[in-house]
Amino acid sequence: MNAKKGVTTQWRTEFLKLQQDKLRELKEKIAQKTKILSAWKNPQNINDLNQIQMMQDHLAASLNNIKAKKRELVIEEQQRLQTSQREVIVEEHEQEQAQQ
Repeated sequence: MNAKKGVTTQWRTEFLKLQQDKLRELKEKIAQKTKILSAWKNPQNINDLNQIQMMQDHLAASLNNIKAKKRELVIEEQQRLQTSQREVIVEEHEQEQAQQ
């Protein structure tokens, strides 16, 4: 029974350490993201040319992603309109056939 209790205690200890390591990693990520967000909120406080360049590159990439998404949505809308127009034409044709 003591051996089983020892294994359980060891497992709990290892599990707790794993969770603490994960928590530390997440806290570090949050700190990094907070620093980045601060730079975006207060760009006038940045004195590092490399950081400004990185932000500019990120912004350009984001704008390109937005443009690509816009093109995708325009194409989807055009396809919906074409489908809708086809349905109207089919309905009109069926009504004409029914009247004859």
